[in-house]
Amino acid sequence: MTVEAYDETGAAFAYKNAEEKTDDLYFKVSKDGQTYEFCVEFYLCGQDTDVYKAVEALNVGDVVDLQGFLYWYEGANPHITAVAPAAE
Repeated sequence: MTVEAYDETGAAFAYKNAEEKTDDLYFKVSKDGQTYEFCVEFYLCGQDTDVYKAVEALNVGDVVDLQGFLYWYEGANPHITAVAPAAE
């Protein structure tokens, strides 16, 4: 999947709490013409985890493989637990 700009600033990700940078991370990726938004939940994967650090290191245009799980709360909610450079 290819990392897309998260918002109009061109950033690859956004913090839920941008001032403290200690909360959920949001990012967007695309594949086959579709864009998807994902979240790294802070309460599951805090700032010291590999996945949190990997999302903070993303750049727009990076090609990555994602791993996570899906649960249902007022609709489907995907949560990412691992981000790695795409295998060739």
